[in-house]
Amino acid sequence: MVYFLIIVLILFFIFIIVKSTKSNVSRINKTQNDVDQISEIPDVKVNVSTSFSSDDEFQYPPIKKLSEKEWIVNPNSSFELTIENCNQNIAQEIRELMDDNEIYGYRKVDKLVGLFAKYNIRVKEVESYKAKYKPDYDSKIEELKANSEEWANAYEADRADILEEFREQALQTIYERPNIDLVTLFENEPKDITIDDELIKEYGFENLKTYLKYSDKPDKLRVFPKDHYSRPKFEELEKLGLAERGYKLPKDEILLTLTLKELNSIANHPEKDFKRKQQAVDYIMSKPNVDELIGKNISLREIFRLKPLPDKFSEINLTEISNAWNYTYVVVELFDSTFRNAFNFDLDEMRDSEYIKGYKINYHRDGSDCQCCKNHSEKTYSKNNVPRFPLHIGCNCYLEKIYDFD
Repeated sequence: MVYFLIIVLILFFIFIIVKSTKSNVSRINKTQNDVDQISEIPDVKVNVSTSFSSDDEFQYPPIKKLSEKEWIVNPNSSFELTIENCNQNIAQEIRELMDDNEIYGYRKVDKLVGLFAKYNIRVKEVESYKAKYKPDYDSKIEELKANSEEWANAYEADRADILEEFREQALQTIYERPNIDLVTLFENEPKDITIDDELIKEYGFENLKTYLKYSDKPDKLRVFPKDHYSRPKFEELEKLGLAERGYKLPKDEILLTLTLKELNSIANHPEKDFKRKQQAVDYIMSKPNVDELIGKNISLREIFRLKPLPDKFSEINLTEISNAWNYTYVVVELFDSTFRNAFNFDLDEMRDSEYIKGYKINYHRDGSDCQCCKNHSEKTYSKNNVPRFPLHIGCNCYLEKIYDFD
């Protein structure tokens, strides 16, 4: 019993000591927390405003009129672009399209090409570029032909191959070389820029674009399921009389769109499978219920074929229109890329340049060898002596900032 009481007393004293220790630790922790809270009082924040503006806030002044048919699209830009042969409304429409950040890439280019083709718009700076470099390009190619024994002795097919080499050599002599199809720009300008006017007026640019895309094989039957990208486009062509649907097409031609396996399944010959599609088609066509067989296995609504243009347009050469549009695409690509790169440069110029010591030009090769850009990329420029940028029409270089934080 005595031992039991001794043990109880010892445990009681241990309990008192532990409780006292915890209380002291708690007070110490509380004090430390108070100190930590004091040390965690945030510094006073100072908001500093700069001259930076976002893309949405920065815009060029309104289009500038030079004449009734001539407009600067981006006044006060580092590289002003002038469109010709359009009125104020069209010039304003082009400017609004360039300012629209929701439309970009090929979608913007397509819309621009539609406007340029419809109104036969030219870009003054592109014409100036051609006037500057096309004569040298043509002259170099003729020089290479005259000095080539292989060219003199070659037949047509080989000459076409040799000409590709001559073109590349001629392009190498051009000091300012944008990364676009310069061969098309220099060689394929349409003789008559109004060649597509009547068709665009009759059918609209987008519909004519679809028609031209598939016009290389006008007799081909094309199958477009409901969810196919081109289905609504061909449905529109059908409404305009430029395409016809499966239920108006010859049955044997429709059957030939199927595979041999599918044809044998429809034919269901009791003795053999056909080895040739035409044999299977002939057999199916000989059956009295051919319409039923086709209707069960083929959706005629999915099948389309282009129709020839009406007689009033029979003199129009679709290949020439296609070539003219290829040329317009190159012009628009030059216009669009120059506008965007100038815009990015002008926007960057608005930003606070306190820590910018200078600039270097980052040269984008991208397969083209531009001597102008290469020469500029080898230099460093002070922030007060930045070269006019873009360096030339279609230049896709960009300025690399050199900072000094000392």
